[in-house]
Amino acid sequence: MSRYVRTELARRKSPLEPQQLQDVENAALGPDTDTVCESHDQQLQRSSYKRLMGLSWLNDEVVNYFLSKLTERTYSYNNVKRWSTKAKLDVFEADKILFPHNIGNMHWCLAIVHVQEKRIEYMDSMSGDGLGAMSALFRYFKDEHADKKGSPLKGMWTRYSYRDTSPQQKNGCDCGVFTLPNADYVLGELPLDFHQDDIPHFQAATRILAA
Repeated sequence: MSRYVRTELARRKSPLEPQQLQDVENAALGPDTDTVCESHDQQLQRSSYKRLMGLSWLNDEVVNYFLSKLTERTYSYNNVKRWSTKAKLDVFEADKILFPHNIGNMHWCLAIVHVQEKRIEYMDSMSGDGLGAMSALFRYFKDEHADKKGSPLKGMWTRYSYRDTSPQQKNGCDCGVFTLPNADYVLGELPLDFHQDDIPHFQAATRILAA
């Protein structure tokens, strides 16, 4: 393990400093309808931000806002076709694209498309294999290429499920909180070396405030 990896893993697992903790708590004070932070076209209201403060299920606003902050060359969106058309984004020029997957409005998972490597990956903190989701994503990319490029999608694409190796949650409400570091670690090219005890909600809240 390189020095960079050791440093980054330690930083992500380190406890909050007193000032960080105070900032997190202060951001939760005030009307729920206030905007806590903004990034590009994304806003995070206090009512959603407060979901990071305890054992609450994370909503779309929190997940999408966090993913939007991770890196300029990574794009994350829900309604892919509508989003890419509106943003005039050529998805085939990206390195990685994050797809938060909300199953039945009850469970968050994460798909990652490594566009240049022609590889689709899936992470589920409750041991789902994501085969259906990966197949749907592959169909989307084929359709998108035919629609935007006017030609069939070329090359051999592979799919990989982290079903047996991704960190697993120990309760029924932390799926969203697992999805956020999954994305962070993948984009940081770090091993998925974290567990339930490493995921205090305050860490995600601090990342949002500091980004």
